[in-house]
Amino acid sequence: MPKRKIRPCPILGSEFIKEFKGKSHKLKVVKDGGKVAYQLGASIFPSPSAAAKSITKREVNGWKFWGLG
Repeated sequence: MPKRKIRPCPILGSEFIKEFKGKSHKLKVVKDGGKVAYQLGASIFPSPSAAAKSITKREVNGWKFWGLG
């Protein structure tokens, strides 16, 4: 099994814009219950990948999708 990369957490309040199929999506880094979370519209996700999957409707590397490093 491949090792997971340890990535630095984006700064709270950071925003990332992604154009997908002609529509613009904005992801914001927020705190949710003391943990870092990712807000997409009115929805909160535990990871950038979960937020990206809600847009693409398939598994995707959220760090690459949003350009988070």
